[in-house]
Amino acid sequence: MPYFYYDTWAMYQTYVADEKHALGKKTFTARFKAFIQSEPLMMVHHLVLPPLYGAALLVSLKFDLY
Repeated sequence: MPYFYYDTWAMYQTYVADEKHALGKKTFTARFKAFIQSEPLMMVHHLVLPPLYGAALLVSLKFDLY
């Protein structure tokens, strides 16, 4: 799961570099919000699903469902 967070950070860094002129001197929060809005489905995939999958895996291991 750490890969998903690392990949998100790498994608954010690339986005900021590519959109340097458009983002100007916006705050980190404004830049990150623009980044999330530019790729909403990818952000769900990278930020929301991994914790759900991790929890599901732990539950399945606890109850021998895996």
